[in-house]
Amino acid sequence: MIEMERLAHRGLWNEATEKNSRVAFERAFAAGFGVETDLRDHAGTVVISHDPPGGATEPELSFEDFLALYRRCDASGTLALNIKADGLSVRVHQLLKKYQLGRYFVFDMAIPDMLAYSKLGMRCFSRHSEIEIPTLLKNFSPYSPIEGIWLDSFSSIWYSTDLVREHLASGLDVCLVSPELHGRDPQPWWDELRTFLETTPPDSDPRPGRLMLCTDFPNEF
Repeated sequence: MIEMERLAHRGLWNEATEKNSRVAFERAFAAGFGVETDLRDHAGTVVISHDPPGGATEPELSFEDFLALYRRCDASGTLALNIKADGLSVRVHQLLKKYQLGRYFVFDMAIPDMLAYSKLGMRCFSRHSEIEIPTLLKNFSPYSPIEGIWLDSFSSIWYSTDLVREHLASGLDVCLVSPELHGRDPQPWWDELRTFLETTPPDSDPRPGRLMLCTDFPNEF
């Protein structure tokens, strides 16, 4: 059986208003889950925010607050850092080093920005979906920054578990995006995923976090 880490999408929230909040992150860390969250800049600071802050809406947490919370909670799960704005690589790198965070990956940035993260030695994932092909994969270039795949499906699960196996066999980590993130019932696909996990022998590579699932309902899988 292959192991899979669960990532709480914007934390472990009970109400939509709690997404990307301190309490949602605290719950996720306490439960032992990894977390997916969104990074932007606001007033010269890297902040946790899915949408551009503005008007009366101020971000609850800076990225540094978030990392300090991770350490204070003695968390150990993977952090999936969705980069929502260009030009953050140096500040994000400095803060990850300050808090000695190694279990993370960055994704969703523009390709030129991805190269900036890669040059700083950061772990970058490339998107793969029914409308996007992975960019700069290792087998295309020895200089590829890609260490993993963010495997998404906007309208339906378009891929088979054979594609997941293929990415894993090539040495890439894979984070699967659960269907409810796009408003669909996850249960049919979860059943298929459970079968895949139960029938796939463990990889010879012992690293944790090789296969991940980003979900709104990490307690239910």
